[in-house]
Amino acid sequence: MTATMTVTVSPDDLRDARFRLHGSDKEAAAVTCGVSMRTYLRWEAGHAKCPASAYRLLCILGNRDLGELSPAWKGFVYVVKTMWS
Repeated sequence: MTATMTVTVSPDDLRDARFRLHGSDKEAAAVTCGVSMRTYLRWEAGHAKCPASAYRLLCILGNRDLGELSPAWKGFVYVVKTMWS
């Protein structure tokens, strides 16, 4: 049995993850998440729920401490195709 972590993604969390990875480029964030611009804009506006997987992808690629996503990964950061601890 695998433990699952429920992540609630607020529009502010999503915007923060986007800024860390793509700056103000919402279109690049939509492409990274594999969704249309309309869908991404609905996530950021809070009109639709952003999947945790899309948020995690932006966080991982945006050089954030992976401990923010799961305590087991505290101190690890993904930087340009390399995992650092």
